[in-house]
Amino acid sequence: MDHCWIVFFAPSSSAHVIPVLEQYLDLPRSNSSGPPLSDDKPHALLAAIGPTTADYLRNERSFLVSAVSPKPSAEALVRALEAAYASFPS
Repeated sequence: MDHCWIVFFAPSSSAHVIPVLEQYLDLPRSNSSGPPLSDDKPHALLAAIGPTTADYLRNERSFLVSAVSPKPSAEALVRALEAAYASFPS
């Protein structure tokens, strides 16, 4: 797959880093009003640590969040990413 994962851990830090990330990566939008994905930039998948951060990304920024870790631990994040991969079409 030609993509990378970006993991957000807090709404406040997300707000600061998203403008920079958008310069270099295509970030997936949850609705069709966002710009189409570009072939010029790498495609990113988004993950969030916790439901508050996921809600911010979805509701305030209109991003498609593919994985949500319920806890701020490496093990919980890996499980969330594995679940997301299992749901992707082959």
